[in-house]
Amino acid sequence: RIFNDEHGQVWCGSAIGPLVRFDKSKGTSEIIKDEAGADILATSFCLDNHGQMLIATTYGLVCCKDGYHCQRLLTPHPLASQMLISLCFDNKKNILLVGYQKSIALFDPKNDSLYHIGNSEHGRNMMVKSTMLDDMGNFWISTSEGISKLSVVRNKEDHLTYTMRNYTRKEGLYNIFFNAQSVTQTDQGEALFGGTEGIT
Repeated sequence: RIFNDEHGQVWCGSAIGPLVRFDKSKGTSEIIKDEAGADILATSFCLDNHGQMLIATTYGLVCCKDGYHCQRLLTPHPLASQMLISLCFDNKKNILLVGYQKSIALFDPKNDSLYHIGNSEHGRNMMVKSTMLDDMGNFWISTSEGISKLSVVRNKEDHLTYTMRNYTRKEGLYNIFFNAQSVTQTDQGEALFGGTEGIT
């Protein structure tokens, strides 16, 4: 996983290896550990509305301030002590889509609330592979069973509500098993998902 932060540094992470930060201006690299001196096994990166970098790891969420000081969130925070696969904010950074191994959730930083969207609710036994946000503000999730489109709104009671549409072979999807963190968006707004049988 590669991420360019707002300080001009490049971060390279892996679920099986240490997190490395490259300083392009100095031409140097450094292995970054958390506040306890443990390796950070990163699976995804994003920035919150305060410019703080959030890192999804195999053991929960890590926050890095100023591109240097990385701290693991601890229980009872809802994103602590769980294996996270991917992170994706909405356009206004008010809603965070969290991908776990076999489910997804919406985190509302405003109310410090987590809305779980489990497989049983949609009758699917999926493994989450990657997430992205399109130009219309919809979240897209690629899995081991196809692709899902998630639309989220905040209601009058200030709670998050959502609708989800799943795309599988029944909807004409040729490739249904997708690769981890293999998604991008073209300049024309098209989402490209990498799978075991090519690009969708």
